[in-house]
Amino acid sequence: MGPRKFSKTTGIPYEKAKASVSNFWKMHPLIKKYFDAHVARSIDAKCIRNPYDGRLRWLDGFDLDSQKEQARVRNMCMNFPMQSANASATKRAMTLIREHLRGKDAEVISTVHDEILARAHKDIVDEVYKIVVDDMVNAAKEFIKNVPVEVEGHLDTCWSK
Repeated sequence: MGPRKFSKTTGIPYEKAKASVSNFWKMHPLIKKYFDAHVARSIDAKCIRNPYDGRLRWLDGFDLDSQKEQARVRNMCMNFPMQSANASATKRAMTLIREHLRGKDAEVISTVHDEILARAHKDIVDEVYKIVVDDMVNAAKEFIKNVPVEVEGHLDTCWSK
């Protein structure tokens, strides 16, 4: 996120947020180089390609002469690989979970972004919990090869945020 959103999200003053973002890029020059190249390639191609799963997002309809639109496109280019890989991993996890829950008194009942909400009979809740967590990790590993994947699960009698 940029300094304005970082400031708003964290409640720190804008100038401090701006310095923090600047320091991050200075401390991680290879990440900056990667994102700069990724953004430039995406703008040249008029689409963003996710390196994890090949998904495309077209950049039609943006006025790249506008500084505001350029910033918006840059943010989209930087966020899209992670967001779309997460969406693909979540969809894959749902297919794995559905397959592994077949014949059990349990089912996936909802998803919210990267959360998968399942319902299970109380006698198999621990087994279903393990299935959901393991399948989410395994699905993510199909797209994200070089970073450890962890899933935070939660058991409750009703959905809570």
